[in-house]
Amino acid sequence: MDIRAYQKSDYTQGQNIVIYGAGIYGEIAFQCLRTWGIRAYCFADRNENLKEKYGLPVIKPTEIKKIDNSVILLASVNYLKDMVEFLLSQGVTNFYNITELLEAEIETENMSEYQQDIMKNKGGYQFALDNVFSNKFTIRNIDLVITEYCNLRCRDCGSLIPYYKKPTHIKLDEILSPLDNFLNAIDELYELRILGGEPFLYPSIGELLDACGKLSKVKRIVIYTNSTVIPENMIFERMKENHVVLHMSDYGTYSGKVKEIQEKCLEYGVDFYVHEYNEWRDMGTTELRNYDLDTVKKIYQICDNAKCPSFYRGKLYICPRAAHGESIGAFKNSQGEYVDFNKKTDTAEKRKELMALLYERDIFSACYYCNGNSIHAKPIAAAVQL
Repeated sequence: MDIRAYQKSDYTQGQNIVIYGAGIYGEIAFQCLRTWGIRAYCFADRNENLKEKYGLPVIKPTEIKKIDNSVILLASVNYLKDMVEFLLSQGVTNFYNITELLEAEIETENMSEYQQDIMKNKGGYQFALDNVFSNKFTIRNIDLVITEYCNLRCRDCGSLIPYYKKPTHIKLDEILSPLDNFLNAIDELYELRILGGEPFLYPSIGELLDACGKLSKVKRIVIYTNSTVIPENMIFERMKENHVVLHMSDYGTYSGKVKEIQEKCLEYGVDFYVHEYNEWRDMGTTELRNYDLDTVKKIYQICDNAKCPSFYRGKLYICPRAAHGESIGAFKNSQGEYVDFNKKTDTAEKRKELMALLYERDIFSACYYCNGNSIHAKPIAAAVQL
């Protein structure tokens, strides 16, 4: 089954356009429709707490089939396959992809840096679309943790990095060998996100980039930096050679090297984008919450971190909180809440474990020690220092 792209010429008067997904792709779809001179009818999203967005109502996905003369635009990457499967289970087939919509000529200066990066690099959506009906086992992204060192001490760090009493750099072979075992268990990984801590503090970052650049199953490599460290020129050369994208977090006065790093990227031809963070979402401390089962399921269901698997010390965890919370001794993950790739084992068995970890669970132990992270959660000031 092919999912046809929605075209501007498909629109007719009285058509009720439902943007399925109220996250970042939903926001972009809304803006692109306006560029085409089309106003959407509503958003649909499984977050029950979200009632309105951009002046439009937000309905539950179960209500989509009740809308007459509707057209559903699939505005998500992480949940695209889930959306299609749900709509088909409801007998709804009038859904379209948004590849053509993303080509709309839109003024990007009013968009966030992250939205601009999506408009510039549309491969993520196409990757997800290609794999909706594919038999290949593909993963959208993983965070590759290479160091626990960071030169900021952010009180509300979602990865809990400032709470390491004795941070260490992870040895290069202890990163690459398990990563190879992981890649042997899947068919494709769209985005490998290299982070820490602060990755530019990692002494073997150049060798790591050269090794990762040779991984044929990896389609895109992104380094996440807090923009406090200017790497050596050789590192910029290796980023360019290995087609690495640099995500620069800008925390205002704390990120004092933004301009200098930008200039270096332009000099060496390194693709980059700057994401200004004025606020984060309050994930809270690692204290045990008194959640009942229904509450923790809802928190996990809408948590953005639930789609950010973290590869840390040879194990894949569902999110950074699960990985680092256990490492600092805040809680323990149960059996089946991570997949260990430190030793070579049967590839088919590891694939089953991965499928179970990523797609078959609806709660994790870490959820009981977290507020969750979604765009609809309580905002707090970003990068407040301890």
